[in-house]
Amino acid sequence: MKQKLDIETLETLSNAGVGFLAGVNAPWGGISFDLSVEDLQEFVDDPILWFARSRGVTKGAYLEWMAAGGAVYCSAKTTKGTRCKNSVDGQTRLELHEWLVADEGYCSIHGSGLTD
Repeated sequence: MKQKLDIETLETLSNAGVGFLAGVNAPWGGISFDLSVEDLQEFVDDPILWFARSRGVTKGAYLEWMAAGGAVYCSAKTTKGTRCKNSVDGQTRLELHEWLVADEGYCSIHGSGLTD
């Protein structure tokens, strides 16, 4: 059962100058941000979903970004037919939106997209 927050008390605190700082994991450690009273319940219910929505992406995209460590991996296929496991030069530790846009490219070995 999800915990229901006491919004009246939270609004009183906010009006008195109390801020609400939250965070989620990121490939380099974490991202911190302020939350409004209106955001608190949804954040408490599912922090990753709230963060993803606040950035205009899906929860799945956030989880893929985390799994990739914020890095873009080479799009080339090896001679064995598997995807190259090297990262694209200069495409590591990217912010979520940068990673989504840059989710293609080639490593220094496959620079032209040709297989080895």
